[in-house]
Amino acid sequence: MKTTQTWLFLTILFLLLTTPLALAEDAIEITPDIIHSYDLPDSLSAAEMLPLPDGGLLLAGSARPEGSNVSAATAVRLDADGRALWTYAPAQASRAYFMSAVPLAEDAFVLLCQIDSKGGEVYATWEITRVQAGEAVASEALVPGNPAVPPQLFPAEDGFYVFYGERTEKDRHGGTFHVPVLEKRDAAGSILWRHVFDQHELYFSASLPTRAGTVFFGRVEEQETGKRNTYGIAVKVSGDGEMLWATESPSTFMKNYAVAAETENGDLLAVGSHAYPLQAKIGVNPQTGVVARFSPEGALLWEKEYDLGVEAVGFGTVESTPFGCVIPAQIMDYRAPLHLLYLDEAGEIQTHFVLASDDEEWDWGRMVLAPSPGTLAITAVQYAWEKRIAGDAQDGATARVRTFEVDMYDE
Repeated sequence: MKTTQTWLFLTILFLLLTTPLALAEDAIEITPDIIHSYDLPDSLSAAEMLPLPDGGLLLAGSARPEGSNVSAATAVRLDADGRALWTYAPAQASRAYFMSAVPLAEDAFVLLCQIDSKGGEVYATWEITRVQAGEAVASEALVPGNPAVPPQLFPAEDGFYVFYGERTEKDRHGGTFHVPVLEKRDAAGSILWRHVFDQHELYFSASLPTRAGTVFFGRVEEQETGKRNTYGIAVKVSGDGEMLWATESPSTFMKNYAVAAETENGDLLAVGSHAYPLQAKIGVNPQTGVVARFSPEGALLWEKEYDLGVEAVGFGTVESTPFGCVIPAQIMDYRAPLHLLYLDEAGEIQTHFVLASDDEEWDWGRMVLAPSPGTLAITAVQYAWEKRIAGDAQDGATARVRTFEVDMYDE
């Protein structure tokens, strides 16, 4: 195998949705070493996982208070050994969930909370809360009523971004569109600028700070006669809100860029999924992983799809390292092993690893990666879903954090 200095390595972790799995002929099965593990409260479900400089984590999502069947928005700050330094769980009259979180400063975060309605036309409301050391500093309602596009938070150098969609009035056919809105706010929550896009049906899933601005990635949908086309999209915005460029991928059915990374030469890598129309089986949408490479000026250099021979999809967060870009995926079916594809600069597969496990009742969960020379550490929030659904924790916890180590390269 060539060295990492020769190649730009990209790690994509694919979710395989069928069981038993059909492995590629040249796939190498390996067993990762477990280097760290600790249990979490059984009812905790993390929608957001932020690695912190001290080796700890912020987990934001929901949990069920003791004696209650209603999920409550919950954020837990853990140290490197899994000890809870603080827990923030605001009282809500309805079910509530923290859907995303952005770090602001030392032990300070901004949290986005979805609060379900108990009835009426409004399905959910949304709140932004700034938390310092487990205490709420300020909270505000973001969008009254049910927004057309659920809000998203993205990090900024001096604060954070908020993206959401405002509903328009119904047209003469009774349909509605949404107007995408991007706000930049400072650490205190004050709006620095607000941009309203003229392109309807725009959705952002990820952001990437780059030279002279931030690039947002996601999808845009366009309705044609009898069908809906979906494009992957990348949009660069300057620090003062100027739209610098926007690039769409070729039109396909249900394509979305979900994570991104910047290479050493300033190129941009976007990773996501491409779902095809119903094929082979009724009610099944086959999906493949997608990787696109853009120049710093926004030109689409190439886009490739990766089909492992089964229904698969790649998602996750991104870590940029001197050895390349590492992209993990959320694994939604715990019966599936984890697949690692190493790609060269042109997007060609160089190595295909399959991570075996003798503990198949646990999924791989939400992940963060920490590459180092020769190895890759994978830290995952894991759940034993069948035990959680059955309410059976007699044989141990149903939620945990576990770190695995993988030998990344040949000698």
